Amino acid sequence: MRIFLVMLIMVFLNSGSTIFAAGTQANPVIDNAVLKPAAWLDSKNGNALIMNPQEVTAFNKRMQADNMPALQNYPSVISRNTLRGYLQEYEFDNELYVDGKVLTAAQIAALSANRNLEGIENEQEVNYGIVVQRANLRSLPSNWQAFAAPADKEFDMWQETAIDPAEPVVILHASKDNAFIYVQMRNYRGWLSAQSVALTDRETWLKYVCPEHFAIVTDKLLRINKGKAQLTFQMGSRIPTEGENLLLPMRAANGKLEVLKASATYDDTLHAGYLPYTTNNLIRQAFKFLGNAYGWGGLHESVDCSSFVADVYRTVGVELPRNADEQETADTGSSTDLSSFTGKEKLDVVNDLPIGSALFMPNHVMLYLGSKKDRPYIIHALGSYGAQDSNGEYLRVPVMRVVVSDVFLTSRSGETFLAKFTSAQSFR
Repeated sequence: MRIFLVMLIMVFLNSGSTIFAAGTQANPVIDNAVLKPAAWLDSKNGNALIMNPQEVTAFNKRMQADNMPALQNYPSVISRNTLRGYLQEYEFDNELYVDGKVLTAAQIAALSANRNLEGIENEQEVNYGIVVQRANLRSLPSNWQAFAAPADKEFDMWQETAIDPAEPVVILHASKDNAFIYVQMRNYRGWLSAQSVALTDRETWLKYVCPEHFAIVTDKLLRINKGKAQLTFQMGSRIPTEGENLLLPMRAANGKLEVLKASATYDDTLHAGYLPYTTNNLIRQAFKFLGNAYGWGGLHESVDCSSFVADVYRTVGVELPRNADEQETADTGSSTDLSSFTGKEKLDVVNDLPIGSALFMPNHVMLYLGSKKDRPYIIHALGSYGAQDSNGEYLRVPVMRVVVSDVFLTSRSGETFLAKFTSAQSFR
């Protein structure tokens, strides 16, 4: 299912560059000011609306593609061939390790069988659900963790993304053991633990798909306690409201949806509706993740490079695809292809970008902050960088944090980040 499956272990740093993050730096911090959002806020134009709510809605409609369907328009039935195609998107084409051992043919056969292809009807009726706890969306109906190397414990190749409570999903299929369901969410498809979803009718479900009133989580992580339940939400999560109450989804003993009301407290962690789409709000939101652990596919209750960008933008109402390659190729009308540009030409383009623009290189996306002393800076969820050994070869040094850095980072080949930029996107 996941188009973007390459491990993010190719992100690097040159000895002439500096990475800044709480507790993580490759070289001495030259200017601590770059670590503070105040260094990047624009007192003159930063609070001006980039798009009003109506324009944001129109933008989101342009962005919608196969991987970002308008859920409210999802068909009530799906054909056997279409569903089989979805379920077979994942292919076992690489050697993977589970518990440090190579995945065996017998294990592959068991995983394949659990997709329950033979259980698909000619016309499969869809069902409707609401996610009730933060859960992992998987490539396959399994909680096994699969890695590209036996020593790797971070980049689970079957981890697609995390999904938060109050997310509506279309339920398309069930695994053979009934422990997993195959779902379509707003910007992704995959396998989800059946216990993490409550079933409901379409009318109730639509109140979560298109809520009239809602709150947006604006902190990097928000936990809400209600009775014996604790719900965990990440930045950008949308929670329907009724009056002064949040409508929190719960799963009853019979698997059906129960909605509990909890008083909404609006502060810098929760906002009534979307934040105004301004440059300053993008900067404030991005910096809330600074120093946070890198979380491949939403693991560790955190973000990877593309979910970092998507979560920040969702707080202002802009819906983006989940993966970096899909964000890069999204039809926004404000994309610049940098692949054939010289380094000087790329630098000129970067320096002219609107603050908050996305910069792309193979398998990585970053947010542009602006320039200080003629050095363009970015904020991004960084897996690792490259440092030279005594022989001049670049070795991988893990960072696994959200950091601020300049664009003159280098890969193990010696190329800078700047040289590897393939495009820039301004989501406006």
